[in-house]
Amino acid sequence: KKRGKLFSDVADEYHNSTLFQTNKKTNQPKRQKTLAKEIAQVATFRSWASDIDLDSFTVGLANKYAEALVNPDSGLIAKRGKTAGKETVDSYISSVRNVLDFARRYDYIQVNPWMQLSLTGYGSAREKKRDWTEDELKQVFQLDMPEQDRLCLAILACTGARLDEIALLEWDQFQTGQTTDGNVIHWLDTTDAIVKNRASRRLIPLLPKVANLIEAHPKGLNEKEPARLFSYPRD
Repeated sequence: KKRGKLFSDVADEYHNSTLFQTNKKTNQPKRQKTLAKEIAQVATFRSWASDIDLDSFTVGLANKYAEALVNPDSGLIAKRGKTAGKETVDSYISSVRNVLDFARRYDYIQVNPWMQLSLTGYGSAREKKRDWTEDELKQVFQLDMPEQDRLCLAILACTGARLDEIALLEWDQFQTGQTTDGNVIHWLDTTDAIVKNRASRRLIPLLPKVANLIEAHPKGLNEKEPARLFSYPRD
């Protein structure tokens, strides 16, 4: 039997397409973090399934992959004897499903066999997170660390913004103005940044002490991208 088109070839084609790089809901470019995450998740499947072709995709294959994802002995994502979370399993399956949907759009396959999947029972329920205590925060900020890490943590702790929003900040997003009664105020402007969703395009107020830390932060720290505050890689 002649083999169908290889999944790996379709995945590469999809990841180089504007369809993959653009958010379907907002029609805006996806965040670099989102792109890198999905590519990595597809790479995990490719390493598990080897050189598989599109004709080999079945519902049974999806269930076998889900079983491997939650199995700590598989070496895929479950670590330290813990079962992978349900949301994590769904995310890994979804990344592969997106490639198959791209294949369907271009008539490489007639039907996406992973479109209507029931993966109930795979993965543990999401764990409820707790806030850090004041003592834990003090311990963190007393650690010996690079100054840019300390500034990044300070902004995160005092704004509640997402890590990639802060790590990718550019100097022109740091704004200064005055209140109607003449007090100086500072904020971060993400209205033109690549963010998670439309609601994330906002002005983020800064405490005066945090603003002072940003003003004291050296410019040009990122030689390749001098407009940015930090030297963290985009991916």
